[in-house]
Amino acid sequence: MTSRTQLLLVFALLGLSAAAQQEVCVLSHLRAIPSATTLAFEGAPQIQTQPFRAVGPFILVTATVGGVVGSYILDSGAPGLVINGAVAIAVDSALALDRYVMIGQRNVGELRWGPIKQRAAIAYVLDLSHLERSLGEPISGLIGYEQLRQLPITIDYPKRVITFLRKHSEAKVQGIALPFELSGHLPLVEAEVGGRQATLGFDTGSGVNLLDKAYFGQLASSSAELPEMRVRGLGATDETIARRSVALTTTSHANWVNLPYGFADLTRFRDSPTAEEAIGAQLDGLLGKEWMQQRVVTLDYARRRLYIR
Repeated sequence: MTSRTQLLLVFALLGLSAAAQQEVCVLSHLRAIPSATTLAFEGAPQIQTQPFRAVGPFILVTATVGGVVGSYILDSGAPGLVINGAVAIAVDSALALDRYVMIGQRNVGELRWGPIKQRAAIAYVLDLSHLERSLGEPISGLIGYEQLRQLPITIDYPKRVITFLRKHSEAKVQGIALPFELSGHLPLVEAEVGGRQATLGFDTGSGVNLLDKAYFGQLASSSAELPEMRVRGLGATDETIARRSVALTTTSHANWVNLPYGFADLTRFRDSPTAEEAIGAQLDGLLGKEWMQQRVVTLDYARRRLYIR
């Protein structure tokens, strides 16, 4: 790794107390991904921008589903559109961070988000009322992989703006390129965390960075302990986890100093009857808001690249 391609970013610790709680919105072990029968873009499409709100651990975007405007959590840890609602008839179950949850499906008509328009969209249905109580405002659902993969999207956290880039644009995206593999619906980046190899998923719906709890003891000599904190998955169950500030996290072209991680049991995400149902056979951790909130990230599924600056 040369000095010209290496990016060194120092992370300012948040000083989270033991009483702090963060949400982790990730779903796995689903047999099918509801999508739209037709897809269209408004215009060429040209580059478009849309403001977002940073509320608690989440990026909230405005989208119109079935003619109703609502606030949706931008969540690369979700396989597609998820509608907040009671599940009258469960058609599947999915693995959240904390437990299995029952999933319904619903034909929601047309979805419009920025330049993206999906007709005859079918969505998952999941009760997200616990997120509404945490945030103190209505949440219409989650926007996930099926919407995010349509166009390269730049998330500018400092400016609170999302930019939809041209599809298959030849223009070079600014920033350091981090290649990723797509396992299920989650982008996976290879890294070294405290000198240990780790495969990290990029999850815009996670309020914290996570590592599998097996790493806690392995990183003792290259990290400093932080106060414990509570995390909660989409199953609405709280768990108190240990945390460490790891001295150095390294990817192919970028390093981060003193990046905080929580430690939770992630082995369940690797235990799936078929590879198609899992979000990552080698998933060792997640990069969430703590990683992305101080930078600009472009997510390009077509090129299998994360661009950061």
